[in-house]
Amino acid sequence: MVFWEEFVTTTKSANVRKSVLDRLEGGYALMLDRDEQGPFLFVGSESRGGESRVIPLNGGSPRTVTTEVGGMMHILPAPGRPGCYVSAMGMFAPFIGQKAGVYMLEASSDPAAHWKVEHLFDMPFAHRIGFLEVNSRTYLFVATVSKNKENPDDWSQPGELYVVDFDHALQSNEWKPEPVSEAIYRNHGMWSGALDGRHVLLMSGAEGMFEIKPDAASKSGFALEPIIEEEISEMVAADVDGDGRDEFVAIEPFHGHRLRVYKRDGNERWAPVWETTDLSFGHGLNVVNWGDRPLVVVGNRRSGNELLGFDFAGLPETVVRYVFDEGVGPTQIEPSGFETREMASFVSCNQGAGEVSLYEFPTSERIVER
Repeated sequence: MVFWEEFVTTTKSANVRKSVLDRLEGGYALMLDRDEQGPFLFVGSESRGGESRVIPLNGGSPRTVTTEVGGMMHILPAPGRPGCYVSAMGMFAPFIGQKAGVYMLEASSDPAAHWKVEHLFDMPFAHRIGFLEVNSRTYLFVATVSKNKENPDDWSQPGELYVVDFDHALQSNEWKPEPVSEAIYRNHGMWSGALDGRHVLLMSGAEGMFEIKPDAASKSGFALEPIIEEEISEMVAADVDGDGRDEFVAIEPFHGHRLRVYKRDGNERWAPVWETTDLSFGHGLNVVNWGDRPLVVVGNRRSGNELLGFDFAGLPETVVRYVFDEGVGPTQIEPSGFETREMASFVSCNQGAGEVSLYEFPTSERIVER
C-alpha cells in the first residue's frame, strides 16, 4: 500500500475570524443543540467541581447548568425528551474515574432557574456514550476507558461497553446496564452518524474500530462487528474527497500522532490511502461543511497545541492543511449551527487556552497564506 503525505501548508490566515464565546477552566465536553431560541452550545469542564454551561449562539450570556459533579466527558440530547441530556461525568484528569457515572441533566422552564441533575447509575471510568434505535426502541451505550486503573498510566485492564434499554429505564426508573464487551483496551472513540446513508454507532480502541450491531444470540442483544484492525483513538465518516462514497478519517493510535484516511478497496475492505504524522496528542476530530465540500478539523493537545484543518478534495495526491489557531489545545470541535452559503464556521473547546471559541471563514475561496 502506498501512503501519500503531500500537502500545502498555510499559516493561520487573516481571513479566519476568531471570537471567544466563553472562558472555562478545564473545558472538555462540547455539544451543539438547538431550541426555540436558536442554536446553543453545551460545554462541560473535566475539573473536580467543574462547571458546565449553556452558551447561546445568537446572542445572550452563557448560563451555568451545574457545578455539582464535574468531570464531564461526554453529553448528548436524550432522544424524545426536549431539554433533557445524558452525560458521562465524574472522571477527572488524568483518568481518575473510580466514582464516575451517568447523569441526566434537565432544563427548567425558567431560564434563570437551576437545572435538575439526576444520577442514573454508577459506571467507573465512563468516557463516551451513544444512542442507537433498534425496532423503534432506543438503547443507551456507555463505554469506559478501562475497567480499573491503579494510577493514570495503568492500562493493564480493558475498557468495557454497556447497554441500557433507555425506553424501559425511563418508564421503570430501573437502570441496569448489561455488558456488551469487556475486552477493548484503551477504549476511547465513539462516533454516531451516517455511513453511506445508513445510521451507525461505532467505537474504537487498541483492537480497532467496531460497529455496534444488534445480535439476538448475545445476552445483551448486541455485539461488536470489526471494521478496521488498527489502534484507533477517534474516527469520523464522510465523503471527504467527493467521490460519492464515504471515507473514514481516524486519529491513530490512542491520543496519537497520526491522521489517516481509509477507503474501500476492490474487495470492500477498508484500507489506508493517506496519512500524516502531523499530530501530537490528537483530539477532537470532526467534519464541518466548507461550502460544497467537507473540511476535517482536529486538535493537538501537545507540542504546538494547534487547531488544524485538512481539505481532502485532492486525495490522495494533494491534501491541503490549514492552521486555524496555535497554543489552544482543543479537546472537542463542533459545527456552529449557523453556517451560511458564504461563511463556514465551527466551534472549538480550547482547553489549553481556557476558552470556547468560534472560527468563521469564507466558503468562496481557499484560506490564503497571510
